[in-house]
Amino acid sequence: MPKADDDTSSYSTSEKNGITLMLLIGKFLEKFGSRRDVQRLYLLMRVGLLVLQDR
Repeated sequence: MPKADDDTSSYSTSEKNGITLMLLIGKFLEKFGSRRDVQRLYLLMRVGLLVLQDR
C-alpha cells in the first residue's frame, strides 16, 4: 500500500485499483455488519456456499 503522504499521480493502475477495491469492501462490510438480522446472515452463508462450489 502506498503511504498516505505519497503523491497520487505516482500510483500505478494496480495500486489505484487495489485501493479502490479495499475501500469498497470496507464500506460494504461496515454497512452490512451494522444490520444484524437472520436474512442477511442467510444471504451471506448462501453466497459463501456458491463461492466454495466454484472451486
